[in-house]
Amino acid sequence: MLKFLPSLRASAPLARPFRRPASLRLLAPYRRCSDHRSHEMAAVSSLELNPPPEFFQSRIDLFDKYKAEYDEMVKAKPRQEITITLKDGKQKSGTSWETTPMQVALEISKSLTERLVIAKVDGVLWDLNRPLEMSVNLELLDFEHPEGKQVFWHSSAHVLGEAAEKHYGCHLCFGPPTEDGFFYDMATYDKKVLPTDYSNLETLSKAVIKEKQKFVRLELPKEVLLEMFKYNKYKQHFIETKVPDGTTSTVYRCGPMIDLCIGPHVPHTGRIKSFMVTKHSASYWLGDAANDSLQRVYGISFPDNKQMEEYKEFLKEASRRDHRKIGKDQELWFFDEISPGSCFFLPNGVRIYNALIDLMRGEYRKRGYQEVISPNVFSSKLWETSGHWDHYRENMFVWEIDNRMSALKAMNCPGHCVMFDSRDRSYPEKGLEDVLNEHYPGKWNLNPGDGAFYGPKIDIRIQDALKRWHQCATIQLDFQLPQRFNLKYRGEKVGEEGAEPLRPVIIHRAVLGSLERFIAVITEHFGGKWPFWLSPRQVLVIPVSKPYYDYANEVRDKLWDAGVYADVDNGPETMKKKILLGETSQYNFIFVVGQDEMDNRAVNVRNRDADKKARAEIMPLDDVVAKLVSLKAERRLENNI
Repeated sequence: MLKFLPSLRASAPLARPFRRPASLRLLAPYRRCSDHRSHEMAAVSSLELNPPPEFFQSRIDLFDKYKAEYDEMVKAKPRQEITITLKDGKQKSGTSWETTPMQVALEISKSLTERLVIAKVDGVLWDLNRPLEMSVNLELLDFEHPEGKQVFWHSSAHVLGEAAEKHYGCHLCFGPPTEDGFFYDMATYDKKVLPTDYSNLETLSKAVIKEKQKFVRLELPKEVLLEMFKYNKYKQHFIETKVPDGTTSTVYRCGPMIDLCIGPHVPHTGRIKSFMVTKHSASYWLGDAANDSLQRVYGISFPDNKQMEEYKEFLKEASRRDHRKIGKDQELWFFDEISPGSCFFLPNGVRIYNALIDLMRGEYRKRGYQEVISPNVFSSKLWETSGHWDHYRENMFVWEIDNRMSALKAMNCPGHCVMFDSRDRSYPEKGLEDVLNEHYPGKWNLNPGDGAFYGPKIDIRIQDALKRWHQCATIQLDFQLPQRFNLKYRGEKVGEEGAEPLRPVIIHRAVLGSLERFIAVITEHFGGKWPFWLSPRQVLVIPVSKPYYDYANEVRDKLWDAGVYADVDNGPETMKKKILLGETSQYNFIFVVGQDEMDNRAVNVRNRDADKKARAEIMPLDDVVAKLVSLKAERRLENNI
């Protein structure tokens, strides 16, 4: 290269400043790029164990051996023309054991293949690069599909697992997707995961992603699986308990990481464009505190960086809405290790609690329910009849009373069975079949003799302001307890010859679920900005100066007598500061009173949720009180009178 350069002699005059030859100008950025890559590789290498864990190579050797046998088996498979039917009904032709879902997608659109996460073949999730074996119905799923998202996060868990193995030399246990990301449980033995490790795990994970490691599926016999994972007692347990003798299960490989897994997975790690370790915690093997203590590392990932930025904003907003923070800031409740996980409700928190109880009692009355109260402690005889004693005795609060074993009740239904059976019952005969025929004609089937411990169940999930799903209400039919307690009632035909007493059906229902949990959910949904009917701080009255303290107290008393939670601030702070404190305390309305308001028996209303909180028109006090009472009674969500 240098022989083409002009000779540069010290005595030779230069007509213009020297310019680096083009060949060297191109070489310099390449060298800088190479240096940068070398630096990156060195940084990644410094985070990995050297030498790597011995089980890396032993796993790979077994995998390569049986993968070669599998490839030969596939080559020997007879090829046949197959028909692939897409979700929209269109059909594509293919060849068995050759055509893959990815190839079908490529025929449709190249941009489609870049968005895809997984395929669904005859209703079963299927790797995009796994050959189709026969004519099938094919569905192609991207990250926005719930099942696509789960597969994407499952694959991301494998990336995290590879990084953890390289960094800690750990033994992986269980790494599933969750509703909002993924985690991996691992035995790190004498090493503990620390928050300072997050960046190291992210660096290693991003290196794995950059390599675009393919996810390769392989089916292996149980005895080979036991040999492959002989170093890992946790995987051994899964193989021994989940894989029957004489059968097979699957492993997936990406890079040096091979994991016991039914899959499926994304085509390669490069599909993951943004990756973050979010937190870690301790966990127990199989969820049992008597077993090994493990480290659980959580993460989140997305197919583009924009979604990661949106997720980070979501985390900030979720932190602002945290029910523990809001409870403390608004003096609603607190938690203490003296009663782990239990809530200490303060006076303002009790107002929210009681508002929900009042809501439920009102709905009971509308629907003709009658409330009963059963004892808190029962003899073991009751729990033996209900079946709970045999199954849950170890987890019940049990002690001896008057030489009889007794237990604290964990649920109401057995006691309610005793109450139902305390006298003769007679109801109009309208069995379950009649109800089903009335409301769901032709949409149900009877399976004679097909009894279950419980009957049909309805779980109701609600979505909060942050688009998180929560299961709250549960409604379930129970045919078992009425049999155990031999409950019966007389129907309309009981007086007829041969008519037998009828068996009732218990409806277990928890409309709000756990009240404490429901309060936590709505606290974060509303972000502490309570609707008026739920609010523990509904109105704050602020006098503009001392001469109006008495009128402010009068306004507060009138509101309180009408059932409105009202406070007055007669403190020494300036009016501006009082208003600011009222706003940050999330009072729904702030009433400012001065000479004009006192002369006219009125108030100046500031609405928490109004666009403008400047001085509003004076409103007659009696009118405002009536409107607030109506707002509370109607349980409207908008803060508007």
